[in-house]
Formats: sequence, C-alpha cells, structure tokens
Amino acid sequence: MTNKEKLLDTIDAILPQTQCGKCGYKACRPYAEALSNGDAKINLCPPGGDEVIYKLASILHKEIIPLDHSRGTYDGYKIAIIDENTCIGCTICINKCPVDAIIGAPKKMHAIVQEWCTGCELCIDPCPVDCIEMVPTNKLWTQKNASNSRIRRKKHQNRTKPKTSMDIGLTEVIKNNQNNNNFDIESNRDSLKDKLDLINQITRKAKEKRNK
Repeated sequence: MTNKEKLLDTIDAILPQTQCGKCGYKACRPYAEALSNGDAKINLCPPGGDEVIYKLASILHKEIIPLDHSRGTYDGYKIAIIDENTCIGCTICINKCPVDAIIGAPKKMHAIVQEWCTGCELCIDPCPVDCIEMVPTNKLWTQKNASNSRIRRKKHQNRTKPKTSMDIGLTEVIKNNQNNNNFDIESNRDSLKDKLDLINQITRKAKEKRNK
C-alpha cells in the first residue's frame, strides 16, 4: 500500500460514513479522495462537525476553520421512519438509500432497518407522499456504526453497479428467448434496436451526470 493510499484510508476512517452527500460529494469515500488530493476543504461534513475538522486539520496539516453551515447542520443522530398508513410502496426511497436500510416491495409498505439507518435524509425529499420523517435516537453515532455503514455502502455499490448497454441488451434478448426457442431476431430487430438506443441514451446521460 502506498503512502497516498494509506492517507486516503486514514481520512476515510475519520469521516462518519453517514453517506449523506452534504459535503457535495456522492458519499464519504469520494470526499476522502478529494481531501487526500487537496481538492476539498476540511469543513464540509456536518455530521462530523468540529471533531472531524480537528482531526482532518491535524493529519493534513491544515488550519482549523469553522464548519461550512451552508452544507447543513447536525443536531444529533436521527433515523428515518415511514408512516405505514401513508406509504404507497413506490420504491423510490429504497433506490435512494445509500446503505440499503429500506426494505419493501412495489405497492407494499416499506420499512426502515433502524440499526442500519445512517440518518442521511436522502429518502426524505424524493418521497412523493411525504410519509418519511426523521426522529431523534438519543444515541451517539459510534465508530462501530461508521464501520458497518462503510461495509453496507460497498455492498450497495456492488449491487447497483451499472451494467454496460451491451449487457442489458443481451439480457433483453435472453428474456425474450426464454419462452420461445424459435425467437426470430430479424422480425424483432427494430424492437431490439429501439431498446438498445434507449439504453445507450440513458447510459450516456448517466455518464454526463457523473462527469459534471
């Protein structure tokens, strides 16, 4: 392991691993990478607060600066809860959770695995029926919580890793062919081409969004 990699891991271990994105990066690891490269300020993490700022300043030899409150505030470890009488089972929140702490199925009530919830709040705004709220836990976010969150984040990334457009295109062909051994590619060429064009368009837009 190089010194740069060691520094990156040290920074990542300091960050709270709430994966909230309030720092302006997609998750804690990308923020750690930006910090290790000297491309980010040390005061962008509301959940980490002053403690994280002090630790980052020490290892990066930076001046201690106040938390950037434009990134939000942190008033204790909270978790999300879902109102079962309002939830419509749209699955939007499930897809937004960075650590897969929300379980459920389409058109079925969803639920939060409280032990896994990091309090990131990423599920709040996308909910179309406002059935999710944050509630205090009266607990401290511990290093054990952070370590578990890091593991779940990696699992989430592996599960949601985007496939190439060719992979998806082949999947479409396989699905169409499962119940039809005489699947005629020629007669379905236009349909497959439309699907591949759509897949390529979505993939291109996703890449453009990631590169912004």
